[in-house]
Order: sequence, then structure tokens, then C-alpha cells
Amino acid sequence: MSSRWRDLRFGSLRIDRQNGKYLYRVEVHHGSIKPGDVQIELYANPQPGELPFREPMALGRAVVETRGVYEYSGFAPANRPPDYYTPRAVPRRRGLSVPLEFALIAWQK
Repeated sequence: MSSRWRDLRFGSLRIDRQNGKYLYRVEVHHGSIKPGDVQIELYANPQPGELPFREPMALGRAVVETRGVYEYSGFAPANRPPDYYTPRAVPRRRGLSVPLEFALIAWQK
């Protein structure tokens, strides 16, 4: 997967506020990576005394016009500014400690 990781990239990002939370929707261009081999999640650096915020995003529809592009969605608390959270892609492997054991991470920004 390492050689194909550079093909993965993020497209448009939309953020809406719903019921006191932010709803993030992001398009991900998978290239030759299968959706089951990657986890798209929202990430935020930790506040003092907290763990980093990591929330898996749900795989939604395939973008019909473009092959290999999928939309993902997920929620984050609205107690911080919306740009505090960043979608990212990490390899989906059981028991894997990212980035300590496998340094492949793709960031939306």
C-alpha cells in the first residue's frame, strides 16, 4: 500500500452546524486504494490533559462523475472552531498504532 498511498488525496470539504455539533463532509480520491483499506477520520490535537480527538468518518456515496471518489461524513463537538478539526486518512489495520508503527497519514490540509 505504501507505493499507492500518494494517489490518495482529499477533495472538497463542507462543514455545517447541526444540533450543537459540526457535520463534516469530505470527498476523498482513493486512486487505486480500496475504501476498506483506509480509514477516514476527523482529528484534532489534544487540549491539556486530554487525548487527541479521533472520530472515524462514515463512508457515504461514491461520487458518480468520478471513479474512485467517495464522500465521507462525520461529527465533531462545536465547542472549538471548525478549523480545529482536520480530516485525515490512515491505513486500516487491526492493532496498528498510527503513526508509530506505520507512518502513512494523509491530511486534508
